[in-house]
Amino acid sequence: MQRFKEFGFAFDNIHEVMECSKALNEVLKKLAELQKRNKALMRKYNGDAKFARVHKRIREENAQRKARGASPIISGYEEEILEALKAIKLDIDQKVFDRNDILKKDAYFEQTVMSQIKQGMDTLGIKGTRDDRVFIQSRISSQYLTQYNATYPGA
Repeated sequence: MQRFKEFGFAFDNIHEVMECSKALNEVLKKLAELQKRNKALMRKYNGDAKFARVHKRIREENAQRKARGASPIISGYEEEILEALKAIKLDIDQKVFDRNDILKKDAYFEQTVMSQIKQGMDTLGIKGTRDDRVFIQSRISSQYLTQYNATYPGA
């Protein structure tokens, strides 16, 4: 009951308290499960939250495409998406490591990411449309640039 009072909830009877407490516990349980799945996905990318988020966006887009009857981005299988993104991640991380100022030039970085995506998909034999590559590129670029701008504000 104290939990609810802290957030300004007022109840008329104990039944309302029990009902809201049950609902809150269900929400907390779902949140814990979601966090567990997110951490598991992040471990697959060696703790890189950027690519875990990109993976999730591809998964969401693939679900929408499946509902429309369209072909998926990269693949409909999680492991194939993981394999492709890990290959792309290695290449992009190496480019960023080799030229740490690459993130200062958004357009150049986005172009570099696009070429690494194309190269990575070709190497793995993944057929994808230009729209697929643009989708992936926009998600990856925004993740890197957001992280860079948060780390070096005003740079």
